[in-house]
Amino acid sequence: FSDISGGIIEVVFSKPMERNSILSGLYIYPPIVKKKFKWDKNILQIKINEELDKDRNYFFTFRATISGEHDNKLDQEYLYIFRNGKLNEKKVSGKFLYEDEEDIDEPILVELLSADSISVFSKTISEAVYSFENLNEEEHILKAFIDKTGNGSYNYGTEPYFEGFIPNDKIVNLNPMMAYEDTIKPDVK
Repeated sequence: FSDISGGIIEVVFSKPMERNSILSGLYIYPPIVKKKFKWDKNILQIKINEELDKDRNYFFTFRATISGEHDNKLDQEYLYIFRNGKLNEKKVSGKFLYEDEEDIDEPILVELLSADSISVFSKTISEAVYSFENLNEEEHILKAFIDKTGNGSYNYGTEPYFEGFIPNDKIVNLNPMMAYEDTIKPDVK
């Protein structure tokens, strides 16, 4: 939750890294387009060269595809939240519900998106209860599925899935129903 209004972030890795792997392995939301990377052995300095949104949280995802000098990948995906000004403290939490009780122990792949469908972050959750904190105070979309085939993408009808809207409230309780098919008929509003 460090304040990045100074325009510099320093990331220390445990060993020297393959510098080019950062280019495709670092995801930032909201996007920061104008930035420069500077390396000193295992220390990455990110210099932000643009005006950041005031009182906004920035999500930095270091994907597991980032690798060291000897092509060994990160041990997991890392998500860090930085702030520019006041820290936003929106919270979304709840419990996953299941159409088929056999799915209870399966990991759930979750993606949180902005209201205009831009990915904020994704993560794998291994328990039914979840909580996402320090979100920006705006509307979001939550997508989740259980990857039974192990192919990294959702297969309609054979894997449980949820997609739902999260309103712009400071505290939201949402209990996603992991269902195999969408049986709710659309209506015109």
